[in-house]
Amino acid sequence: MTSHTQSAISELKTMEKFIDIGYNIYYQLTGREPFDFIAERDGKLLRVEVKSTNHTTKNGKAYIASIKATRMKANSIVRRRFDVNQCDVLAVYICPLDTMCFLLSHDVKVSCNIRFRKNSSPNTNKDKKAYLIDKCTDLEKVLAGRTGIEPATNGFGGHYSA
Repeated sequence: MTSHTQSAISELKTMEKFIDIGYNIYYQLTGREPFDFIAERDGKLLRVEVKSTNHTTKNGKAYIASIKATRMKANSIVRRRFDVNQCDVLAVYICPLDTMCFLLSHDVKVSCNIRFRKNSSPNTNKDKKAYLIDKCTDLEKVLAGRTGIEPATNGFGGHYSA
């Protein structure tokens, strides 16, 4: 699968999740904005940035997603670090698990790569600094701020589970 196809599938799966909970979707055709689409419900607009990953850590315990912004500009690709002020929700599609993870942008304290892990028993320090997938999959809870996810301050992004 090409990265373009993977990106398109990720965006469509993310839009589906928003539609399922009553949002209208406004998709940009130009690709010039620093987000992928806008979700609207009851007059409230959310700018949504979508990323996807197939990559795991060396030990296979966590998934790593690049969250740099990638946009086309005059026949070239421009990459910028993730900026929490450019979107409201970050969605990451973990392809091998066919799973969407959602984070409020202000909870993301990294600008290049973010980690997600499946269980609460990390093997390495870096895996400890990964978001728990189970805490990020319920979009309604994430939007309501009821996930128990705490903004990371450790440079990797993460929720330390109890």
